[in-house]
Amino acid sequence: MTDKIIMYDSPEAATYKTGIEGWVSRDGHFYGKDEHMARWAGCTHMPCEKCGAIKERNFWCNPCREKRKAEEFTKLPVEKWDGTTPVCVFDSDTYFFDEGELLDFLADIPEDQEVHLCKCEPIHLRIIDSDYWCDDLPDEGELPPEVEEAMEALNKAISAAGPVAWEEGSIAIDVADLRSRMENEQGETVHE
Repeated sequence: MTDKIIMYDSPEAATYKTGIEGWVSRDGHFYGKDEHMARWAGCTHMPCEKCGAIKERNFWCNPCREKRKAEEFTKLPVEKWDGTTPVCVFDSDTYFFDEGELLDFLADIPEDQEVHLCKCEPIHLRIIDSDYWCDDLPDEGELPPEVEEAMEALNKAISAAGPVAWEEGSIAIDVADLRSRMENEQGETVHE
């Protein structure tokens, strides 16, 4: 059975109503007795439900976002940095790929200011299998042997390639240990 066709100029497509009352958002949508939804749909900013700060409608306010971010970070397990794995600032797009960059960044931040650093996790290319072409093959169909061989060779190359990118991981980096390393390096430089 098919859906009924309703033409643009049909009385079923839209009708003019009179004598109705209710809340209408600023974009003209009717919400009946639901004042909250009409106001929510029509506003761009509103008070935060938790702290009262003014925030954009679809986002956390900055103070609550920062508090939530800090709470999330404190739940992460903490490790000392291995000196090679990339590190990033928690919940940001700031990444460090070598020790010098990372220590320079820390040197510019006062010791009494919190720094939330995370160990990054590698992103690898996904290997492919014959299911990639399942929509192209007939039921119970098989790939030609030369395609099967090429796919195996490609998957070996993909596996050997290593990471193609890095993303924030779920392990916090011990910043006190990094600051200690930084102080030791500075001390060694002074004595040379």
